Amino acid sequence: MNKENNMKEFPDFTDYYANGYNEAVYGKGLMPFCMRQSHKLLESAFGEKDKFETVLEIGAGLGHHLPFVRHTYSKYIMTDSNKEVISHLQKKTFPKVEIQLCEQGNTELPFENDSVDRLIAAHVLEHLHHPEQVLKEWNRVLKPGGVISILLPCDPGVAWRFGRFVSARNRAHTNGLQEYDLFMALEHVNAINNLIAIIRYAFPNRQEKWWPFKISSMDINLFYAVHIYK
Repeated sequence: MNKENNMKEFPDFTDYYANGYNEAVYGKGLMPFCMRQSHKLLESAFGEKDKFETVLEIGAGLGHHLPFVRHTYSKYIMTDSNKEVISHLQKKTFPKVEIQLCEQGNTELPFENDSVDRLIAAHVLEHLHHPEQVLKEWNRVLKPGGVISILLPCDPGVAWRFGRFVSARNRAHTNGLQEYDLFMALEHVNAINNLIAIIRYAFPNRQEKWWPFKISSMDINLFYAVHIYK
């Protein structure tokens, strides 16, 4: 046995994010329905009478969250770290939206102190190493009186793991991702209970919501949303 070749190379999932991921997660079926409900959950705190002058969305992906934003804004900055995803976004038309390549896990965002009124991170923080440093940077760019809105999956809660078993894995396979469990292991680097502990310690001025039940439990719910007020 050649000891130098006893470890397999890890696949590159960049193309899946730009192509198959969209249909797998936001197409038709139970899982896409639940994902849309999660975006509604995050935006349920705001309505048409609310306005945030400048909104920064971290890790916007293909722009799935924007249609659920109900409040008004003067400028919406949509960022992502995937060049292929940015290329897809630039082919679309979004009124009052700027598109920018930006490392969402970067602890030095290219924005000034106190420069945005609302920061949105929908299904992002579970992917980022050193979340405490990321949150500190997000808070830096937020204006006093602004809000950080975070949406997270309840992974590895019981309901979330059951959903993977009955729906998510098969949808991923159908849309070209055969190494689904490996993909999720590499992507969801932070457990929901750990992230909540960090958020609750760092930000006492916050509002939390859960879906589909209002009870504060990672095991019976699929999604957790929190609005952090500065």
